[in-house]
Amino acid sequence: YPLVDDALLPDAAVLDASLLAGVPPAVTADTGMDVLTHALEAYVAAGASPFSDALAEKAAVLAYGNLKDAFASGGESRAKEQMLLASCLAGMAFNSAGLGVSHALAHALGGRFHVPHGRLNALLLPHVIRFNAASPAAGIKYGHLAKLCGLAGNARALAAAVSRLRQALGLPERLCACGVEEGAFAQAIDAVAEAALQDRCAPSNPRAAAVADLRAILKEVG
Repeated sequence: YPLVDDALLPDAAVLDASLLAGVPPAVTADTGMDVLTHALEAYVAAGASPFSDALAEKAAVLAYGNLKDAFASGGESRAKEQMLLASCLAGMAFNSAGLGVSHALAHALGGRFHVPHGRLNALLLPHVIRFNAASPAAGIKYGHLAKLCGLAGNARALAAAVSRLRQALGLPERLCACGVEEGAFAQAIDAVAEAALQDRCAPSNPRAAAVADLRAILKEVG
């Protein structure tokens, strides 16, 4: 369950990359993909504004450009410092704009199967980008963000780039590779889709999603 309350909002954030010196690469990969998902979902979320867009754009460019180096670097590094900045900027963006169905599905899946949250977002995000791109406004914004990341200016290129980044980080592309047993997933898929639709993050998705839509996305990653 996501816990949300103004009382939980920090007054300040200490972005000290030396604190990341001993973080295992796998944790950097999982949490870094969550940062990227925060930025991309906030950018197209229903509550997005010019202010949250500015934060999300910068966060996405920093995360996309630095995550592989942060993953590969031992000890302190500039890449890890840039990822801390991306994380903070993305948090400010989604606190204002909201998130979307990638997070809604990741919450529902993680609560049931205990797979790391960022790893689930890494699996789901390319499929969610393609789903949301059917919304013309979201498709245009994805294309703009893709250009800022040095890609072809369309949602398809952005989704493909996220998949390549996931692969470069050694993260799985299917739930079965995360230890989720196929039969257990098949039995749970309807309940997971229903739970995701009720998740706090679902209403701010830029394209309205029904249970059938969420079930289809889940089947793509199962």
